[in-house]
Amino acid sequence: MRSAYSLFDELNKSSDHTLSSRTLHSLKDFYFGYQSGLQDGGVTMQGGEPPFSQFSGWLARRFGRSKPSLTGKWTRYDGGWWRIIEEQFGHGKSGFDAFFTLLSEFRQRPKVLACYSKHPIEMVNTDSLSKITRIEAFCFPPEQGCFLNVIHDDGRSRIEGFYSSLDQLKASAEKQFNVSLE
Repeated sequence: MRSAYSLFDELNKSSDHTLSSRTLHSLKDFYFGYQSGLQDGGVTMQGGEPPFSQFSGWLARRFGRSKPSLTGKWTRYDGGWWRIIEEQFGHGKSGFDAFFTLLSEFRQRPKVLACYSKHPIEMVNTDSLSKITRIEAFCFPPEQGCFLNVIHDDGRSRIEGFYSSLDQLKASAEKQFNVSLE
């Protein structure tokens, strides 16, 4: 299965024939068109590591565009990655080049496991038949805050949110999943 990163790597190396132009606008349109075509065919694009779905949130925090969630425990951003880059660098070639520079920076951050559930969790996931088997918190220093990651017995993992502090994340995990993270 192709990841978002492998697609972007190919687009960055490709000639102008793949994209209508080497602009942020063309890149965004191609990505969402490609993703839509996969979904129409019943295929899901892999997010990669770190998950590409977290790129917008990282950009928002990096450029001061994030805001507290409704509960105030983590930050969120309601726009897309292209909006932040367009605001900062424009939608043309400079935005295109900035996207790949920022994406490279995002991908190269070291992932540090801060804590995890040491005991097996016997909780059935409500949106599927899989069981949640492990909860973990990880950070990407030097960025402040941590991600709560839920791992299922079928190997899938899902990031539940970004928390401003490890203490907030642990309290949320204990309340939401009745588990202590060590």
